[in-house]
Amino acid sequence: IVFDHDLTRFPLIGLHATAPCEECHTSAAFQDTERQCDSCHSGDDEHDSTLGPDCQQCHNPNSWKVWIFDHDKQTDFILDGAHRDLHCGDCHIRPAGKGMNQSSSCSACHQQDDAHQGRFGSNCKRCHTTETFNDVQITQ
Repeated sequence: IVFDHDLTRFPLIGLHATAPCEECHTSAAFQDTERQCDSCHSGDDEHDSTLGPDCQQCHNPNSWKVWIFDHDKQTDFILDGAHRDLHCGDCHIRPAGKGMNQSSSCSACHQQDDAHQGRFGSNCKRCHTTETFNDVQITQ
């Protein structure tokens, strides 16, 4: 069969170009084949859906091991201080669903660490830095 996949909504690039048709097209309804990475690769997802379904934000079709992601530029949560050396799974622990909606509030991850038990509100950076909770610097 001669078919130019480049004329479709899913051009075959990288390792997809070497995959046999039936690996993705499991029925005769070729146009119904999903285009989301996780529709074919859910078993390959070592993140267990905690980073959402948009694999192309980090990975490319040449290999799962080839990836580039800059948290500081691609999100609204800069990894500074003690956050700098964290691994993705340290914060992203629940499946993300259709999109990434990780809370950036301190209490989202540090509620158990809050010695004040929420009595001073949620604006932790008034007194604390991201370097350590023990470094208290009261600001206005």
